[in-house]
Amino acid sequence: MLTLFDYMMKISACYAAVYLFYWLVLRRLTNYKSNRFYLLITALSAFILPILRLDLFINPQTVSRSNFISYIPSLHVNATTSAYMPGEYSFDMSFVLVSLFISGVVVCFFYFLMQLASFKRITGRAGLINIEQGIKLYHLDMDIMPFSFGKAIYVNMQKHTSAEWDDIIKHEGVHASQQHTVDVMIAELVCILYWYNSFVCLIKYDIK
Repeated sequence: MLTLFDYMMKISACYAAVYLFYWLVLRRLTNYKSNRFYLLITALSAFILPILRLDLFINPQTVSRSNFISYIPSLHVNATTSAYMPGEYSFDMSFVLVSLFISGVVVCFFYFLMQLASFKRITGRAGLINIEQGIKLYHLDMDIMPFSFGKAIYVNMQKHTSAEWDDIIKHEGVHASQQHTVDVMIAELVCILYWYNSFVCLIKYDIK
């Protein structure tokens, strides 16, 4: 249980570092494609970073000879004074933490499925307008903002003038052609798994 808890804490620290670097350095840049790949790659690589062994890349003798390490004072702890913790307590805490984590994942996953079902009902009422370069354009008779999903664009034609059409098609066409739906789905799944980490939710928001 301690190993799993350490792994979760390390992943949380990784996502915090990823988002803070993005917010402080990359957020103001206009190279959106690079920012997109940074958020996606780091969101996925955070899974494996905590389990990497640094001794595979750094010679342990180099660390032991470090001048900085030599200045760190050593602490001598008397093992006989360590507190005794009953086994029942640690077992109960492990069960509570695992149950809480799994419950959060299940709730978030079912909420995600409900969103997909609601989206399917909405798009089921859409009428096909045109197909251009493999991208389908649908009309929805609802009070919605234009959006894309997969290779399809959904828009309410009655809410926009002809002068706005070109900008809408260009903007949503980029999302559709570059498969931004994949980005959103990956971010949603990562957020489901790490629902307890607010930085993951912030990364999902910025990816969207």
